[in-house]
Amino acid sequence: MKREKTPPSKAKRKPVTKQIRLDGIDIELVRKQIRHMYIRVREGGVVRVTFPFHVSEKEVECFILNKINWIREKQRIVTERRLEFLTSAQLRDGGEIMLLGRPRRLCFSQADQPSIECSKRDDALNIALPNTLFPIEAHQDQVEKLLQSYCVRLLEQTLKSIFDQLRTRTGLAYSSLKIKPMRSRWGSCNPCLRSINISLYLVQYPIKLVEYVALHELTHLIEPSHNERFYSLLAAHMPDWRDRRRALRRGP
Repeated sequence: MKREKTPPSKAKRKPVTKQIRLDGIDIELVRKQIRHMYIRVREGGVVRVTFPFHVSEKEVECFILNKINWIREKQRIVTERRLEFLTSAQLRDGGEIMLLGRPRRLCFSQADQPSIECSKRDDALNIALPNTLFPIEAHQDQVEKLLQSYCVRLLEQTLKSIFDQLRTRTGLAYSSLKIKPMRSRWGSCNPCLRSINISLYLVQYPIKLVEYVALHELTHLIEPSHNERFYSLLAAHMPDWRDRRRALRRGP
């Protein structure tokens, strides 16, 4: 009996990625070789929609709009989890917050001028406040504003050091850097202006994860899309970027 030839297998098509903004939400579309459509809201509120090659973009947009309330609710849950590092329960003497992956115990004291600094001897975050801000429980908003300003300065200093190192390694540099209380993403950039924005809430995470976000945004200055070239550039300068991304998604 003549042996039948096995039909050649179809070559696997590479995923195609595109960024869109729909109903005020930034969404990453990934067209790939799968059977169904999926929506995922990841840590940082990032929305990713994967769908088969045969599905049109218009069908995908309708699918997203039908799920828009679910997406917003998921983003809200992620945001609340991220904002936990400055709750009223923590803003007390002996309270604890995470700074750059390290738990810091809040130690309040009275002084003429407000100041905040990390102790070099232990895990204390020493916060000096004027008498007018005591008791702390009665001035939560003002104390939180002071602590948030400190977190902005701490993250800005950390990032500038990281970006200096990355410039040496990659030859890439930004023109402006801003720290913002962004709720739906860890970072954003404008390739034309070469400007980068980083979420304030990243201050909770270890420096290795801050480095990942910094390189991610820096790479977008030369490759705006999440395509094969983007991930190749990322891997060339940070081979373990996937491990860092997974750790970032798990939370501080």
